[in-house]
Amino acid sequence: MLSNAADLAAAVVADLPPDVRKIVEAHFFDGDSIFKIQRRYKMKRRDLEAMIEAALVTMRTALRSRNVRAVGDVI
Repeated sequence: MLSNAADLAAAVVADLPPDVRKIVEAHFFDGDSIFKIQRRYKMKRRDLEAMIEAALVTMRTALRSRNVRAVGDVI
């Protein structure tokens, strides 16, 4: 059983596809800016932002399926 918000966040991030996971981790855990990630992966800003937004939707859905009601407390 996952005991805290950090464990829950790590679990839902781990379930993301590897290419999405590395971007989410770089932005949210490492604090890299969108611009820095965009340059590193040679992506268009709108594509990168869409990927991050889709990942957040996926993570929110995964948290809700784990009976987390206040998703904002976790991500």
